[in-house]
Amino acid sequence: MLGGIQRQFSAIQILQSVEDFFQAGGASCKLNASSFTVDITASTEHCDALLNNEVKHLDEVSSSSNIEKAHSNLSFRVSVFQQMPATLLVKGSLQHRDSPLSGLLSSLIQQLEASLRHKFCREKAGTNHI
Repeated sequence: MLGGIQRQFSAIQILQSVEDFFQAGGASCKLNASSFTVDITASTEHCDALLNNEVKHLDEVSSSSNIEKAHSNLSFRVSVFQQMPATLLVKGSLQHRDSPLSGLLSSLIQQLEASLRHKFCREKAGTNHI
């Protein structure tokens, strides 16, 4: 749940940032603006990069993707729902529950939410950053 989103940001901007977040780690993404979802496919390497805040360059992504690794990919959907003004629900759901990487989804969504909070949410009164 993302609360305290600054007024100048819309749900579609949050959705585009979801796509950007996962693409930065090298994952394959397909944004569907009409349903406010992003379908994501990530390898173990991509998941590790995302969890460690590493940016993958396009040449690294293309060289690391091959057919034999396809069975160990994590496929999931991230949906963005507006709960009330300035509050959005960001939900991740597995596409293939039998993936060996399914345990990583919760950690990836937590990392995503932290990134979105930093980018779009107002700081709470009394919070000082040095």
